[in-house]
Amino acid sequence: MIGLLFGLLVACGKREFETGPAGTASPSQGRAPAATSDSSATQSLSRTEGPVSTAPEAPAGFGTPTPSSAPSAPSETPPESFAGGTKETVENAIGLGCEAKSLSGWLELVCHKHNGTGGHPVSATFDDGATEDAKPTDREELRLVLRWQEGYEQNVVMNWSDTRYVLHVRGASAKLEWAVATTEHRHACAKLFEANKGLIAAAQKNELASRFVAADLAKLPRFGTCYPAGLGSWAVSLQSLGVAGEGAERRVSVALEMVRVLENGALMRAPLGALEFAPGGLELPGLTIYDYDDDGRDEAVVSYELRARPPGAAPAPLPAVWSFDDQGVAPYAKAPELAAGSVGVEQLDSDMRPDLADLGPFSAWLGRDCGRKDCPAHLVGPRFFAHSLPDGTFSRDDTAARAALAKACPKPPAGVAAFVGRGLGTAQLGKAVACARIYGASTESILAELHAEQATLCGPLETCALLTTLEAWARATPPLALVVLPAD
Repeated sequence: MIGLLFGLLVACGKREFETGPAGTASPSQGRAPAATSDSSATQSLSRTEGPVSTAPEAPAGFGTPTPSSAPSAPSETPPESFAGGTKETVENAIGLGCEAKSLSGWLELVCHKHNGTGGHPVSATFDDGATEDAKPTDREELRLVLRWQEGYEQNVVMNWSDTRYVLHVRGASAKLEWAVATTEHRHACAKLFEANKGLIAAAQKNELASRFVAADLAKLPRFGTCYPAGLGSWAVSLQSLGVAGEGAERRVSVALEMVRVLENGALMRAPLGALEFAPGGLELPGLTIYDYDDDGRDEAVVSYELRARPPGAAPAPLPAVWSFDDQGVAPYAKAPELAAGSVGVEQLDSDMRPDLADLGPFSAWLGRDCGRKDCPAHLVGPRFFAHSLPDGTFSRDDTAARAALAKACPKPPAGVAAFVGRGLGTAQLGKAVACARIYGASTESILAELHAEQATLCGPLETCALLTTLEAWARATPPLALVVLPAD
């Protein structure tokens, strides 16, 4: 359950919250907050609903908030409790871990513990001509009470450990707006996107031997797209782009870099790595954003899959998790080592922390002449998991990781010969070999079964790419094995 999704200091005397008992921040008690202009509001950059738009046109901003019906008899003082109040919709509140209720002309906004990217509430600064401290119920929960009546306006700068939003209250409507959507940041993201688009356009105008055609660009990811993260954005950008070969040997190559776009529009870059794939064979979804080590700087997870590539040497692994500091961008030091070719993001439990997955050694790219007629372009076994832990590290063999693998391989396979005899496809056969190794089947026993089915796998040939691949899987050591307990 997670994507996507990192300073401008606010004037008006910002102060940090103090830890202590539940309190109410109510600078408007008994008086109307000063009316303020909304001209400072910038575009909507939701951390939970996809990337920052980086096309040349201005990204879509917040829509007009939908007003709620104000209470018929507003009170001059806030209620002691909002139990039984009306649930209100505040734009972007859910992704930030906040909920709102209204009662008697007042709004209660409570932001609980962690937001969707791992940051916790820290402080709020009111912009109505006076500054008041709001006091959290504990270190990770923030409660605000504000006027919720026509004619009242208030802006509240709300700080999390990893980001900043502005709460705009206008009468009986409200919205939370990402405060990092500065003009400099938007322009930097638009420029990065245009640079990537220009590189792809130039690749179609090269000399004939290296010129891209429409099929080469099919399903090509939107490189250079900014994803909001804390007090800035992350993006995967192209360093170079090339194409070579003909027919089934046609291959696209890309050299990639990780880019951190700061709030002031400055860019920090680092090489991500190189990938080679068949046209249309790269899946690179949006970045997943989360502050794994709770240091106030969001990490970015690069998930991808090489769905098709020319047969040959295995690709080099890419660093999956990235972080940054004042010195620049670098792979996240606590990230697990993941196998090349496929990195996924999962939710193994309800802690909101994105967990990672790879295919271990059970991943191979097969050509059309692999042996059987139903050979997939990418033959895979089950996924292995790296479970995210509260200290920012990952476990590959704890209870959660084992349970997830057991769902994919619930019991030892009956045997390779049994799978072939039942007429199951090549994809199921590959999974059977991998699961057999995961449950401790010996290399010798799997090889014996494979060689007994050689004619089924390779036809009249003595060997073929499929048999060679499954032989390699029979010799592979899985990153996690499932122990079969003896019967009672």
